[in-house]
Amino acid sequence: MKITINGWESFGLRCPDVKVNLLKNSTPSRVALIQMPNGTGKTTTLKLIRASLTGAAQNWSRDEITELKSLKNPNVQTGKFILELSVDEKPLVIETIIDFVEAKVRYRTSSILLGGVEDGWRPPPNIKRFLEEKFVSLFIFDGEFAADLLDSTKTKATEAIETLSQLDLFDEVVSEADFFWEKQKRDASGTSKPYLNSLKEREAALTRRLAELKKSRETAQNDVASFSKRLAEVDAQLDEKIGQNETIRSEKDRLSKAKSDADAELSTALEKYMQDLRYPHKLYDGFVRHLNTFKVSLDQAKLPDTSSRQFFIELCEEINCVCGRPIGPNEQNHIREHAEHYLSGDISGVLNAIKNDINIYANQNFDEPLSDSRLKLSDAQAKFHDASTGFSNYMLKIKDFQDKGYEELLKEKAQIELEIRSRDNFLSFMSAPYKSSDDEKSSSVVSIETQLRDMQDRIAEVTDTVELRERINLLSKIATNAKLIAKKSLHKQLIDECNERLSKVLVNSPLQIEDIDNHIKLKGQAGGSVGQTLAVAYVFLTAALHRGSHQFPLVVDSPAGSLEQLVRKEVGKVIPELCEQFISFIIDTEKIGFVPALESASNDSISYSTIFRLNQTSEKLIKNVPNENIQMNGDSVLVTGKEFFVQFTLDKEE
Repeated sequence: MKITINGWESFGLRCPDVKVNLLKNSTPSRVALIQMPNGTGKTTTLKLIRASLTGAAQNWSRDEITELKSLKNPNVQTGKFILELSVDEKPLVIETIIDFVEAKVRYRTSSILLGGVEDGWRPPPNIKRFLEEKFVSLFIFDGEFAADLLDSTKTKATEAIETLSQLDLFDEVVSEADFFWEKQKRDASGTSKPYLNSLKEREAALTRRLAELKKSRETAQNDVASFSKRLAEVDAQLDEKIGQNETIRSEKDRLSKAKSDADAELSTALEKYMQDLRYPHKLYDGFVRHLNTFKVSLDQAKLPDTSSRQFFIELCEEINCVCGRPIGPNEQNHIREHAEHYLSGDISGVLNAIKNDINIYANQNFDEPLSDSRLKLSDAQAKFHDASTGFSNYMLKIKDFQDKGYEELLKEKAQIELEIRSRDNFLSFMSAPYKSSDDEKSSSVVSIETQLRDMQDRIAEVTDTVELRERINLLSKIATNAKLIAKKSLHKQLIDECNERLSKVLVNSPLQIEDIDNHIKLKGQAGGSVGQTLAVAYVFLTAALHRGSHQFPLVVDSPAGSLEQLVRKEVGKVIPELCEQFISFIIDTEKIGFVPALESASNDSISYSTIFRLNQTSEKLIKNVPNENIQMNGDSVLVTGKEFFVQFTLDKEE
């Protein structure tokens, strides 16, 4: 599927009253440059394009609606924005009609697929799933989103890959399977309804609790990431201050190493002590003796033969067998004759294995008592305490030799470490294993997940849908694993492709992507400059957009403002190669370097539009413009053509 923007029309709004046509010979230009000085209404235009695509304006507040009213005509009662699209070369028009009196927004949609014009936001079903906010934000692009791609506390990069590659379809498979399962439960019959309903209520409570816990866990994990990032910065600043004094730095390094060595020794001693606790004879020296006594008693009792035979002899005296059938004289005689042949084989194997294990265990040589490993652990704890205390005391002591900022950094570090420990403890508590005494109020994600699975299994048994439940679980597992495999493969391919492009785009200040794990992780550095971040975002998004089976326009506001001139040139070359339609809202100062590169890479499929408001400064600019190239509506002016676009030098509305 291919979506392109053919143009738009606006009037009665904060943006100029113009009709923008992006078609060139009835075909959308591969590159469309919209030159608008700052203050002319670019932000409003972009907001209305997004709202037309997503239908979001239906939920706008009164303040959001009022902000869109024309400043030049404050008495206007109605504003309108009409977005013209093509979907696989079939026209689709979405009208956003804003009533400033009632502070309401309504839509009208027209399409061949709909059979004409319909009230409401009603894009055809085949494209509706691509017009969600998360999808549209990928191809109507801003600088904030570029920064989020490299932010370690956010997941924008992974979300972008999953959205553009439609990996979320795997999630839909799992969701649909669960929905089908829920329907089968509702329609189930057989077991008493009150009991089944009580199970379903408990399942719903567990599902809600699990969602709450996962949200809390995600928040805590994000907090840890943020605090850890700041802690690394504080540590770097402390090291820089300490490094200024050679004596202090050497002593600090010595005490730090002593603390690290003591920590390693403590870990070894603790592991040894925990291993020793697994041997019962080290806790109680009579354990081996009692085991041998137990083994002898098994031999003397001649188990299992004696117990097996006695069981069947006593069974003969009963009126009914354990299976419920009557026991007559013939049955009694048969049971007595064959009593010694039943049960004894299996039980004998088990008991013989027990006796053999006792022999092996009793003959082992356990030379080191538990008290020795306990003493070593105690010594290691004392060493670690001394080393840790010495290091902490020295760090406090040397603050008198540093500037005031050092003490403030120490206080901040202590507070950050406290915050991290608090959240680590919380996360550890949330990962606690399941206990049989747990209920739906448990704060352990593992416990709630276990309880939920058990509850679902019980419901499956009650509703006689065990086999269905197993098939649904298998399908969900296949879909989940397939998504992980596809994601891993896509990440690797995108990293290789982006790094190849970045080596050309950022030739003077090369950056390389190391990994994509929720965010884009750069090799050897936490982040880049504003210009580098924007260049990485361009390369990443255009590569991701280009890989999918569907094509979308890429709409960018101020595409080159923070880019160096050489980077502008390289980015301009890349964009037309990797997207079918590039629409850029640009100001005068961004044209140098960027526009010529776009022109050379677009194969002459480029349109130029300049939009501004008429005033004393701008009026003289249009004196010699041919009538066929100019469109005027009140104080709003739109001029098409390259010559005027290049010569226009008004970068801010007066």
